Amino acid sequence: MRWRSTFVLALFTAGCVFWSAWDRPLATRSVPRLDLGQYTRVDLQGPSGWRMVNTGGWVSEFPARSRLSNFQVEDWIAKVETIEPCLPPATSSEHTLRFSSPELGLSKDLPIWFDLEGPVKISIEGNWFAASSEVAEPIRFGLAPFRTLQIVPPSISPDKIRITIGDVPALELSKAASWSLHEPLLAPADSGAVQTWLAAVEQKLAIAILGEVDPNDHRLATGLFSVAAELSLLATDGQGSRSVRFGKRLADGSRLAQVRGEDVVFVVDSDDAAFILTSPTRFLIPTCTTTAPERVESIAVGDQVVRRSSLSGRFDPMGQSLVDALTLTPATNFALASTLAEGMIVEAFDATGATLFSGKIQAEAGQVAVWSEGLARILPASEDLILWIQSGSGTAGPVQDP
Repeated sequence: MRWRSTFVLALFTAGCVFWSAWDRPLATRSVPRLDLGQYTRVDLQGPSGWRMVNTGGWVSEFPARSRLSNFQVEDWIAKVETIEPCLPPATSSEHTLRFSSPELGLSKDLPIWFDLEGPVKISIEGNWFAASSEVAEPIRFGLAPFRTLQIVPPSISPDKIRITIGDVPALELSKAASWSLHEPLLAPADSGAVQTWLAAVEQKLAIAILGEVDPNDHRLATGLFSVAAELSLLATDGQGSRSVRFGKRLADGSRLAQVRGEDVVFVVDSDDAAFILTSPTRFLIPTCTTTAPERVESIAVGDQVVRRSSLSGRFDPMGQSLVDALTLTPATNFALASTLAEGMIVEAFDATGATLFSGKIQAEAGQVAVWSEGLARILPASEDLILWIQSGSGTAGPVQDP
């Protein structure tokens, strides 16, 4: 009996060895699980190689430096992972995809074979597996189809915004407790307007990609960006800093743009370029003062003074119109005070007599200009308010009967 047991065991062992060495039918071959999401770098080795890395977002490093669409890259990686057993190709592969993560010391090589049509074949540990034919697209055409048309890279909550025209600062905003304007004048900024503009800027897309410019080709770069404007989104730690420069205008009014540190040149619609290189007035607080209207106890315009009633706690209609003009009415326009004629002193006080606002005021042609610290805000005003202000300066004309 012992010899029979030995014979059966030997036969079973031989069968296992034969089965493992035999090229088993495809239906019985197991499919390995590819977990490529853990890798942060992909190199294409072979003809027309390229390299892309994930540094908080996918970017190409070679042969050109440009941002890539995260969605398209991750969708392509998912197609590489989706495989099924297949017969080996008739010829040898010319390309290899190397997935690696240098910081983790991980690396995986996947020889790739494809023909003019049909599925792509991937070699894993000596066995071949079929993947979608779309896997071959970036191998055939490079990473250009993966490029994003997003003009401004996502920024990590910038602390400073700067726009320069040539070497002259046209706008500078900085954030401490809240946003404030530093160029072309010093003034508080509307934080909501800043955040809304930032969110809109990051959604702007170019209408086309012109091509690549070698960063060492200074003659071409200077020609394209000879009269440059630049938007910089700066972070204190430098990690979220982004900068986009704008260059020549094309015949249709569109402009060229290039992200600092990238080789690709975008074509940006004229309206989008104007929106990105915005005017400082977009961020100015539209009312003359951020003072809450209920804090205002009295307002002096020249020699005239309006006060809250001690009985009702309210202003008369003229006084309320003046309070609304200073604290509630959105400005319709902005100007530098140096462009306006001399106005009358206007001051608002609280119940203790402390000054809440001090500036100058001028009324003319259905509008009131109020300014302080060099900035004037142009506000709509009623005819009665204009006449009241003008009467204090002696400029009001005679009131005609209807």
